[in-house]
Amino acid sequence: MIRPHILDTLAQKQDCYISDLRLNPVNNQAALADLILLDNSACPLNEWRETVDYLIGEDMSLEDIEMIKNNLLRKWRNLIYGKTSI
Repeated sequence: MIRPHILDTLAQKQDCYISDLRLNPVNNQAALADLILLDNSACPLNEWRETVDYLIGEDMSLEDIEMIKNNLLRKWRNLIYGKTSI
């Protein structure tokens, strides 16, 4: 059985299109929060990179998932608390 891409899973969870995860600020913030809480083993490293790149428009070519999540958490906090935009 083929596992769906994590973007499909995030969109399904929010009952929206994948494009809404990037274009709609509410969906984007929720998708980032869901991704931060996701288990590291939910998908391979390259899929984590693709997903984060799609959601925030930034290449996350870091060495491992934990580094990606830490960087993503920092960006998410900045977004939520109004210090910067993605």
